[in-house]
Amino acid sequence: MIDNAHVVVLGAGGAASAIVDGLVANGAQSVVVHGRTPANVDALVDRYANVLSSSLVYRPIDLIVNTIPEVGRHPEATVLQGVHHDTIAVDIVYDPGETEWRRRYSEAGCQTLNGLPMLAYQAAIQMRWWWGVALDGAQLLEGLQ
Repeated sequence: MIDNAHVVVLGAGGAASAIVDGLVANGAQSVVVHGRTPANVDALVDRYANVLSSSLVYRPIDLIVNTIPEVGRHPEATVLQGVHHDTIAVDIVYDPGETEWRRRYSEAGCQTLNGLPMLAYQAAIQMRWWWGVALDGAQLLEGLQ
């Protein structure tokens, strides 16, 4: 799914940085970063050849990831041009599970996800690292839903 994808990441903080690292490592063709802090955006753009600033948007968008909590809750959240019925829109916020941002992207025909799967899989990895306990992220996710 990530391989050769054109991705947009909203935000340029710590979560966005980790997500961009994962996208690049998993073969995203391009990652466009929209952020409020130009220095943070520039740091991500400078790290990778296929990470671009928001002024250069590829269309169509295969995946869009929102890492800015207040964007997801904003009643006037807008849908970016370039999304289509195959676009996956992920808001990494997990509480509330349904945000205004997700609702708008769903209405635009996108498949949407919240941050609960990320939370569950991170928890499984952390339990293994810190406590040596092997947990299945999918089972944790099932228990959280």
